Amino acid sequence: MKEKTKMKAYAVLIAVILAMILVTPSPAQETPYTFTRGFPAKLFWSVTVYDSEARTIINTDQSRGAVRSMFERPEANVDGSFDIFFGPNAPAGKEKQWVKTIPGKGWFTFVRMYGPQAPLFDGTYKLQDIQASKSN
Repeated sequence: MKEKTKMKAYAVLIAVILAMILVTPSPAQETPYTFTRGFPAKLFWSVTVYDSEARTIINTDQSRGAVRSMFERPEANVDGSFDIFFGPNAPAGKEKQWVKTIPGKGWFTFVRMYGPQAPLFDGTYKLQDIQASKSN
């Protein structure tokens, strides 16, 4: 394998390992949450919600367990960051930026960044905790 290809493979692996650090709030929480931060990914990014008991993608009637820059194409804020919402109900007009969770059932997120950029490696980018929505 060429050295440049190896570095790209390691970069993706490191980005995925860093993503595992993000921890969600109390499993019994029934209010929407907001994760606000841009993603240093050249190709695309994904925020996926998993069922904490089954360790599989959350199974709801929404028929998807993720918000992905490649498919849902959430709208960026003016500063380039993204609001991603988690909860039993979507905020009005934010359906593309929302993953449905089940009240009283535990869940966790996994953030993937493909084509990770320098801020992931030099320490200037850090995943932040999911914060309670200011509208609630």
